[in-house]
Amino acid sequence: MRDLITAMYKAEQLPVRVRLYAASKAAEFENQNGRNIDEIREEIRQEFMSGDRDETLDKLMDQIRRNRAAIIAYRDQQLRGWLAAGELTDRGAVSR
Repeated sequence: MRDLITAMYKAEQLPVRVRLYAASKAAEFENQNGRNIDEIREEIRQEFMSGDRDETLDKLMDQIRRNRAAIIAYRDQQLRGWLAAGELTDRGAVSR
């Protein structure tokens, strides 16, 4: 992907507007240290593989539980809103 974007901002036959947009997107693939996204991904993968897997798994499971609880709370609030607005009946809310 980065190669395509780089080719686009270097292509003189493209309009300047397109080339500037491509150049700005290419910058997203690099950080301040000059590493590209692939190097950063590999670093993260190495950190994950070398760390305490049980602790990492526990953190991941906790995050999944928090996300699930937030989704359930949001859906509950959404259903209550639809019921209050008369857009949904009690029967419709519990039927499958």
